[in-house]
Amino acid sequence: MYARGYKRLFWGMLFIIFDINLGSINIMPDFIGYIFIYSGLNVLVSQHKGYEKAKVPAVTLILLTLKDVVYNSNNNILSGQVYSLGLITIVSATVVTIIKLYLIYVLCETIYEICKERGLNELMESARGSCKFYSVISLLYMVYYPLSINLHLDLKIIIIFILVIIQIIASISVASLLNKCKVKLEI
Repeated sequence: MYARGYKRLFWGMLFIIFDINLGSINIMPDFIGYIFIYSGLNVLVSQHKGYEKAKVPAVTLILLTLKDVVYNSNNNILSGQVYSLGLITIVSATVVTIIKLYLIYVLCETIYEICKERGLNELMESARGSCKFYSVISLLYMVYYPLSINLHLDLKIIIIFILVIIQIIASISVASLLNKCKVKLEI
């Protein structure tokens, strides 16, 4: 019964991790990922009350990421213009990162609690590890952006490239956790 909810959470994470663009249209916008997550939470809320807490950040992220449907080619890593971001863009990205971090935290902590109740120690530790890994890299992002203002463009590109790769790995770790839950917490 609950496998369907975890499957939706998993697909939501995939939409959030990967951005695929056709011209100026993002065919995998983040807001669709958050819609999947919200839909999965509606299924899972009967399994554990902790999933109810994740609904508000999911809805908030749906609204905040609606603008991502249209892709701005000037805001990518290779163009170099991503580093001349304005204050509003930095603040907006930071707010989205904080809310997403809270959402991931609530998901991982709820999975941790369910696993603790059922004695699933391996999955419980996986939830805790994924949450810590994701949290650390998200905090590094939030610290990096304001500090990057005075860095040379070449150094910014190197640092952001490394952070993006680590962020993808951390996000895949969370998606993998959700995929495991589809099998181990389906009842």
